[in-house]
Amino acid sequence: MLPKITYGQLMKELDKYRPNRVSGDYTKQQDEFILKCRDSKNPVSFNKMTELWTKLGWSKISKSALRLRWYKLKQQ
Repeated sequence: MLPKITYGQLMKELDKYRPNRVSGDYTKQQDEFILKCRDSKNPVSFNKMTELWTKLGWSKISKSALRLRWYKLKQQ
């Protein structure tokens, strides 16, 4: 049987399962980073981009989120 928790504890626990970023919450510098990494004869992989993104202190982001943002930027 699972231990009982309070509603407040549950809300804090739920934060672990929420995405790290809100769609559309990108700065101009972040958009430039995405385009610079991908617009090349030898583009940087999305896996490596997530590592670099985190090293820049921009929080964690998934490779699928970067891929979606790149597609959106390319369509503009």
